[in-house]
Amino acid sequence: MPLTRNRAQISHQTVLGKLVQIYLAALDPGVSASAIVDQNIYLDGGYQQTVTVATAAAGVYSLTVNGVVIGSYTAGAGDTVAIIRNALLASVKLNTPTTGIFAGKPTTGAFVLLSGQTFTAASTGATPANMTLGATALVTNTTAKGATSVTLFEPLLGPVYAGQYLCFADSNDVEKSAKVTVSAAIGATTLTVRALDEAITAGSGAEFPTYLWDRTDASLDETFATVQTVTFNTGGAQLQTPTTIDRKITLPGIKWHYNAAFRTAAEQADLQKFIYVKRLEPAPNPSFITGDSIVGIGVVTSNKQAGQANAPISGDLEISFSGAVIKAVPVPVTP
Repeated sequence: MPLTRNRAQISHQTVLGKLVQIYLAALDPGVSASAIVDQNIYLDGGYQQTVTVATAAAGVYSLTVNGVVIGSYTAGAGDTVAIIRNALLASVKLNTPTTGIFAGKPTTGAFVLLSGQTFTAASTGATPANMTLGATALVTNTTAKGATSVTLFEPLLGPVYAGQYLCFADSNDVEKSAKVTVSAAIGATTLTVRALDEAITAGSGAEFPTYLWDRTDASLDETFATVQTVTFNTGGAQLQTPTTIDRKITLPGIKWHYNAAFRTAAEQADLQKFIYVKRLEPAPNPSFITGDSIVGIGVVTSNKQAGQANAPISGDLEISFSGAVIKAVPVPVTP
């Protein structure tokens, strides 16, 4: 049946604008947007437990805490110890937002679980003997107020540049702020920061690039300019020649002290520096992992902070892209 029949009865699935996500990061001069790598940055310390994949065999490798599965992988006959370790490690990381338990520090056949609260993992499934678990140990490493460096749970997956604010949250979602003062390269295990205003609990984690919280709009406006020309031979009709593209994102919202993305953008604007910008739309339906996205470098062209009597202090940003951008279509779910 042609799709144009009974059009009034077709129900299209829409997505809400409030699900659009904006991520920002500081950049060093001359650095492109491609240098920024998505990563979760955890401070060393907290409760840690080593998981070792002792042998490779077909079957289920599963980790649970208090009866809740925090990571699982069904190995095939040809899987090696490294394949099983990597898959189980990725599964635990994928579940971190709901379980509160992070995984990292991979070594040969092993990795370490991290949490801000005491826990004891257990192995379950068809092949529990193929996986061994060490004892849970408390690593004391709380970063004190006034400290000018923080030790990381595992090396950076990509650089973090000077001027970047990070919002570290502990297992109770208590937020603390840190500002990076010296650019850190991939593989760095410490960050040099401005003297901390508050102590940060060991095992606290920060998202990078940083999510811009509390927006009321995240509209992308693209203007495509042309030059109009009339020649002796066009008969009066205009010829259109594409020239420039202007892209900007309007980001009104609320100011919040621990909003690392806002503070990074505001300070980089004062310094007249470029920032990394990513706008990510939600997945259009369950067949996709992500929605449309646009990534590039940009500059803050407006920062308005209103202070009305009966309203929260606002932090309204406008960011214009500079140069070429990378656009990506929705990513489908892997079969």
